[in-house]
Amino acid sequence: DECSHGTHVAAIAAGSTGVAKAASIIAIQVFSKDGRDVGAYDSDILKGLNRVYALRNRHAIASVNVSIGGDEEFESTCDSSSRAYTSMINKLYKARIATVVSSGNEGFSEGLTAPACHSKAISVGSTTKSNKINSWSNGASYLSLLAPGASIRAAVPGGGTEVMSGTSMAAPHVTGAWAILVHRAPAMTVAAGLAALRNTGLAVRDSRNGLTFRRIRINNALSRLTPQNRDGSLSPRD
Repeated sequence: DECSHGTHVAAIAAGSTGVAKAASIIAIQVFSKDGRDVGAYDSDILKGLNRVYALRNRHAIASVNVSIGGDEEFESTCDSSSRAYTSMINKLYKARIATVVSSGNEGFSEGLTAPACHSKAISVGSTTKSNKINSWSNGASYLSLLAPGASIRAAVPGGGTEVMSGTSMAAPHVTGAWAILVHRAPAMTVAAGLAALRNTGLAVRDSRNGLTFRRIRINNALSRLTPQNRDGSLSPRD
């Protein structure tokens, strides 16, 4: 039961009823138990990210999902607060692997939690199914994207499904979307993927801060991408 969160997140990204149904999952355990508490140490999360980076030449990795965060609010990007995270996320960014991170559920309207606050992370806030930003979804001027995160049904351990809500559920919608975009354009950079999702996303205004963000629309983003070969050369549009 204590592992249901990760299974639910993975199922949203690439389960049989998830976003990228044909994608594969590399599962990396970063959580541990201390008495009755289950949590993730920064050192283990960083080792997990490093493992993804180490596997980059053995597998075609589109993105890494990090539905994890602290509770400290950062009103601007936090690269200087944790250089270890900054270095690791930047390495993945240069390797064309997006680090997709949930923005947090503290209801901040002008700040994100770590590691979503890092400048090269793809931070994701949550919307309802009627395209309203959830009151508990953290937002900030530098938030990257929005995706559905309220009342999401997905698989849990032991069979069956459950409904969960949170920016943890929004992030894997973007992770799955990234796999679909990379399937179309294998040489796509992280910046190009973000631009495609932003430029074609549905505009949603956050009434708490007056800012407008983009909720992903995958088919629209696909229409902006020209198929590419793995060497970066262009192919005819199919």
